[in-house]
Amino acid sequence: MEQEAVAGAITEVKKEENKIEEKPLEIGADATIEVENTTTENKPKKAKEVEKPKEYVKAGTKNKHTVLAIEKPEVLTNLIKGVSELINEGEFKFTDKGLNLLSMDPANVCMINMTVPANTFLGFNRGDESKYCLNLLDFKKVLNRSKGGMIKMRFGDRLEMVLEEKNKELEFGLPLLAELENKTTKIPELNFTAEIKMKSSEFKEALSDAGLFSESVAFEIKGGKFLISSGGLSTMANLSKEASVIKGDEGTKSKYSIEYLNKQVVKGFDKVSIFFGNEYPLKIVYEKDGVMVSFITAPRVDSE
Repeated sequence: MEQEAVAGAITEVKKEENKIEEKPLEIGADATIEVENTTTENKPKKAKEVEKPKEYVKAGTKNKHTVLAIEKPEVLTNLIKGVSELINEGEFKFTDKGLNLLSMDPANVCMINMTVPANTFLGFNRGDESKYCLNLLDFKKVLNRSKGGMIKMRFGDRLEMVLEEKNKELEFGLPLLAELENKTTKIPELNFTAEIKMKSSEFKEALSDAGLFSESVAFEIKGGKFLISSGGLSTMANLSKEASVIKGDEGTKSKYSIEYLNKQVVKGFDKVSIFFGNEYPLKIVYEKDGVMVSFITAPRVDSE
C-alpha cells in the first residue's frame, strides 16, 4: 500500500496485484428543508416575507446580509447539480467579483473549483459576512423546485430563498453549517503536457462507452490524436473528428477512475477543456460567459 501526494491534493491509493482501490465517496446524507412557520398558538400570523432588495445592483452598497437575485436559475442549478455529485457540503465565498466554491471530495481524490461572476446575477449585494457553508444536497432540492422563474436569496442567520412562479412565490429556509474543518484554500500548480478541447456531449458519450468495460479509463495522445480507451475499447475514431489537440506530447498517457469522471459531466456547457500528463493529474474545465467549474482528479497508477 502506498500513499501518493498530488501537488497539494492528498490522494490515497491502495495498490495490490495491479489492482487499485479508492476510498468510496461519502455521499447520500438525508436532506431536510426548513419552511417558515406562519402560525402561533393564539392566532394566525402573516408569514414573514423574505427581504427583497429594491435595487438589485448598486455599486458601493453595504448590507448586513448578502442578497442575490438570479433571473435564469438554470445556470446555478446546473453547477450545484454537478459539484454535489462529489461533495455534499460546500463553503461559498463572496467577493465584489462574485462567488466561489473550492473543496476536496471526502476521499481526497478530486478538487472542485466553481466560480460565478457577479454579473451573472440580476442582483448581487455582498453583506458583512463573506463566507457561508451549506448542505449542497438541500440547496439542490430547492433549486430543482424552480420552474425557471427568478430566484432571490438572502444569506444571514440562514439562507432564505424566494422562488417566483407565474401566480405565486415559494419561500424556503435552509440552515447554515458550521465552518468546514477539511477546507481547501490553495489550487495546486500543475504543468500539463496535453491539452484537448471538444464538445462536452461527445466527451460524455465517450465516457459512457468506456465505462462499459472497466472501472478505469486511459487518456492518451497517439498519432497526434486524443484517444480514450478501456478494457479493449478504443474511441479514437469517434473523438478524432470532434476533439482538437491544442498540445500533446506523443505517448502521453494516464488512467483515471471512470466513477469520478462520470460525476464530472456538467450540463449547460457546450465545450470542455481537458488537461493531463503522463501518469499525472487530470483537469477538466467547463467555462461559459465567465461562469467556470473545474475538477482536478488524481491518476490511477498500477503497481509493477
